[in-house]
Amino acid sequence: SNGRLKGMITHQDIYDALKNGRGDIAVAEIMSYNLVVCFPGETLKNALEKLGEHDIGRIPVIENNDTGKLIGLITRKNIVSAYNKFLHGN
Repeated sequence: SNGRLKGMITHQDIYDALKNGRGDIAVAEIMSYNLVVCFPGETLKNALEKLGEHDIGRIPVIENNDTGKLIGLITRKNIVSAYNKFLHGN
């Protein structure tokens, strides 16, 4: 209700729930609440380090005040795509 990011659910979370016959479970019961996040002023290098350090595929970007409002999402795919564009001059 206050726009604060509460958690995230992954493809693996969904797959595991379905595999275990729990397709009718509430998302809140299987999503992760202890999230790795980054803030708008952080560097791309820092975001990459977090992806690697925690072996995760995406990082939510939240406002760096107490609101915890989600303002974006950085994924490995976004980074690889941008890197490839840079290498090929696109």
